[in-house]
Amino acid sequence: MRLGELVNHNPSISVLQASAAALDRDVGSLQMIDSYDAIGAANEGALLVLAPALSAEASSYRFDLGLGQAPEGVAGIALSGQADAPSATAMRAAERRNLGLVALAPDADVAAIAVHVRDVNVGGHREAVTRLENLCRIVDSHDPGTEDLSQLLGHLSAALDCDVTLEFERLNVTAVPLDTGSGRPIFLTLHTRTTDVIARAALTYAGRAIEETLRRDFEQANFPVRSRGELLNEFLLSDASTSAEALTRLRRSGFAVEGHHLGAHVDLHNLAVGGHDAADNYRRQLRAARVLIDKVIAGDDSWTSAGTNASVLLILSEDRHNPRHAEIFDDRLRSGLAQLEEVEPSLEWSAGVGSVQGGAAGLRNTADEAFSALRAAKAGGITNKLHHFDRLGFARALIRWYEVDDVRATIDELLAPLAELGENKIGEAVRTLRTYLDSGQNVKLTAHRLQVHRNTVRYRINRILDALEVDLTDPEQRLLVELGTRAMRVS
Repeated sequence: MRLGELVNHNPSISVLQASAAALDRDVGSLQMIDSYDAIGAANEGALLVLAPALSAEASSYRFDLGLGQAPEGVAGIALSGQADAPSATAMRAAERRNLGLVALAPDADVAAIAVHVRDVNVGGHREAVTRLENLCRIVDSHDPGTEDLSQLLGHLSAALDCDVTLEFERLNVTAVPLDTGSGRPIFLTLHTRTTDVIARAALTYAGRAIEETLRRDFEQANFPVRSRGELLNEFLLSDASTSAEALTRLRRSGFAVEGHHLGAHVDLHNLAVGGHDAADNYRRQLRAARVLIDKVIAGDDSWTSAGTNASVLLILSEDRHNPRHAEIFDDRLRSGLAQLEEVEPSLEWSAGVGSVQGGAAGLRNTADEAFSALRAAKAGGITNKLHHFDRLGFARALIRWYEVDDVRATIDELLAPLAELGENKIGEAVRTLRTYLDSGQNVKLTAHRLQVHRNTVRYRINRILDALEVDLTDPEQRLLVELGTRAMRVS
């Protein structure tokens, strides 16, 4: 009900100062205020009834200060008991804010006024139940097959006598968050400041039905992309005996296998939150991956996603050669990651990007290149920056060299004796050996780069060389060790 309606209905309420806009404010409830500090935390839509002790100070500066703390959404201020007349300063401040000031007679029944406000707003208990049933019937009668959500929202708006809309941001009004499965919430919003409990209950009831419809629509829209993603994963993980069959299924899904492909592997870090259980952290990872995938793909059939919740593979496939293929890919990927950083401000990510490749073999190659570039980025501590395989220079050649089975077996066999130094010493040994070789076998320079004493470097190198049984004065042995340690670093 409006403040003006309440004043007109109750002769025990008189207006001290109230513009037409102030009298038009909705009164959802009465709230007793016994301290000035409580004014700032008052409920929206409440008529604030100041205790007699506060009302007796209405002519003081303390009342002026308290009045300034009243939130914009309150219905007005009511003085009670033997109240002083508000100061001229208070009256002008209330007028500027279109905030009504009223006075309750000393014998006014505050409880009766509160009951009257509730009954007018909800229509009494029987009327309230009937009204809620009618609102629920509107929701239940909605047929998604013949009506879209805009029609249901229109029916609810008419029944509640205020706008009911779907918003992507929580506005300063009553709103129910809906989870559509996209990773980004949407809010069913009631555009009124009243505290009508029936309207709020109806909004919550409608929210569950609308959430189900939105989730189903989202899943149907994304099913082809998800289905292709599963088949893409199957193909990339298949071996020689299953590759042909996996490739056939991928073609049948509509994937442009014979086109031109470009892929990126993205790893999401810092998503696990201390104090949260594993399930909560897992859901957070899923939401983050979903936000990234949705922003990058954006309903475009040229894109496919695969991978796990914290490691996402994205592929852009086009039937014809497009000279802007790589540029388009990078722009969309950066946009998606920027969107994700807005949702998760503390997020760190690593991303490896392959090169444009053609056909089924090219599809595998660009995915492999993206993964190799990702490994190189992680090894180099490169975060929140795209790491392109075709810009790796010598590291690119090392990665390809190390990916050859015979080469990797040779390097692994060469460096295997380092395991004898102990599990915690392997990384230190490889790092020391690599730095020593990069420094031209100069102990002083190695010590400076590792920030340790020269004697420590000599001790480590002697142990490493004894374990490996290699002679660094032999150019071939030295070259193999150097290439091996470098390849392990970037791979």
